[in-house]
Amino acid sequence: SVSILGVALGVAALTIVLAVTTGFQQQFRDKVLGVNAHVIVLKSQATFAEYRDVMKTAREIDPDVLAVQPFIFAEMLVTRGKGQLSGVAIKGIDPQLVGGVLDLKQHMIEGSVESLAEEPPPGAPPPIIMGKELANKLKARLGDDVTVVVPLSNLDFDTWRAKSSAPRTRRFRVTGIFYSGFDEYDRRLMYASLADTQELVGRGDQVMGVEMKVKDVDRAEEIADKLEEKLGGPPYQVQDWYELNHNLFTALELQKFVLVVILTLIIIVAA
Repeated sequence: SVSILGVALGVAALTIVLAVTTGFQQQFRDKVLGVNAHVIVLKSQATFAEYRDVMKTAREIDPDVLAVQPFIFAEMLVTRGKGQLSGVAIKGIDPQLVGGVLDLKQHMIEGSVESLAEEPPPGAPPPIIMGKELANKLKARLGDDVTVVVPLSNLDFDTWRAKSSAPRTRRFRVTGIFYSGFDEYDRRLMYASLADTQELVGRGDQVMGVEMKVKDVDRAEEIADKLEEKLGGPPYQVQDWYELNHNLFTALELQKFVLVVILTLIIIVAA
């Protein structure tokens, strides 16, 4: 009876651990897909001005494509008052289209995503949204102003000489605070409108990439391959959500495998 109990406990442990890790994987996947797009189109060359054509192609590539939006990603510094300085990533998004691609609306705890589409009153700074942890670090609340510093914007890269004495800065007003549950995002990420981010970066009407949401996430790789083929490959690079987060998901799979091996050994010993 002791040996039967040993085997029963071993099998129960294996079943419970498998159920818990599979559930955790599913939860983690849903969280990752909530703050990231399913498919992303990037361009290896510096200029990506024809993004509207790429968006049109992406929309038409498959009936499973639900929404498409352009975006810019820029590393900046943000400051508020004395001593509150932080390195941030500003993501420029289309306020009208973002809701179809990302679950940002569901993560808002104060303010709204729609505020990014509102035209500020004359003389008022443009709107920006930030993560909860970043807001805590900067001691910034809804309605406060923050200053974004564009690093190295005072350098001429051809001659490596300073064009001006200080880097370019721009004030923004906090119109929303989000909490995604991902520390890296909540501590470093800010969202601004695409137009305001383009102005900040200073490269005209260009983007960094185009991102999409698809109906069935398991078809994302197939749709990405189809789109890359349609775009003609390089300089365009199309990646799906699994490829973009490959290391995270591989680590989870490995963890699950190791747990199964260990618990199987326990069952063998009990048997």
